[in-house]
Amino acid sequence: MTSHQETRMEVEVGEHCFFPQCNRLDFLPFVCDLCHQTFCKYHRVPSSHNCEHIDTNIISTCTLPEKQEFLFHCSLPSCKKRHVTSVVCESCEQSYCIQHRHQEDHSCPALIVAEQHSTRTVRGRPLGQPAKATGTSGVKGGSSSKHTSGKVALMKLKMRAVGLDSIPQVCSGVVAGEVDRVYFEVELPRTSGLPNTSMFVSKEWCVGRTVDYIAQRFKLKNDNHKAHAQKLCLYCEGAVLGMSHKLQDLIHTVITMGTTLTLEYE
Repeated sequence: MTSHQETRMEVEVGEHCFFPQCNRLDFLPFVCDLCHQTFCKYHRVPSSHNCEHIDTNIISTCTLPEKQEFLFHCSLPSCKKRHVTSVVCESCEQSYCIQHRHQEDHSCPALIVAEQHSTRTVRGRPLGQPAKATGTSGVKGGSSSKHTSGKVALMKLKMRAVGLDSIPQVCSGVVAGEVDRVYFEVELPRTSGLPNTSMFVSKEWCVGRTVDYIAQRFKLKNDNHKAHAQKLCLYCEGAVLGMSHKLQDLIHTVITMGTTLTLEYE
């Protein structure tokens, strides 16, 4: 074999780089996984030889995570807002917002059960067991039991009460912990055919505004703004409440929390 033939065989060993600006002869060429062309070690990466398949490959294999909002729903039915943080009640194991995290604020069923259990005991003895002959212990126990039963009844009323969610449960800027909502049972006009309803309104409202709100919520005829029309009035134990009186002035004097009020036409 001549020297010219040997030189020709050596030249034909290897592959030329497919990159037009290179065309280097590489004895250990690399094959691109995207375009399947042969390249030298300097242009083996898809981005180094401007691979025509690099964009489509990235789009098809890479997906951006969707933006998620980590907001929580309060388990209290009357609370419609979504909150960034939540607190789990240890008793009922439900998630609540900061405003309703305490058992009293969300009328925790476990708290109601505890209150009902306390009504079955009088001064540490089971109900029905004869009391010691002290003369006054039975009276004190009866008064305590009645007070506890009233608290349980009010708590149940709060759980089913309806009203404006914008009315805060606790006043702001006044006495700490002072309740802003007034809870009551309302008897709707007999002509409406609607059952009694548990409700709450703001104690800052006057009686007239309370009447207008109830009439609007239950779509009752209300011509109180007309001079000679039949008036829709709110009664407590048969006595009509003055339209201009504020509810906070009537609490503990005329009405109490949980009082049954009657809405009727004069």
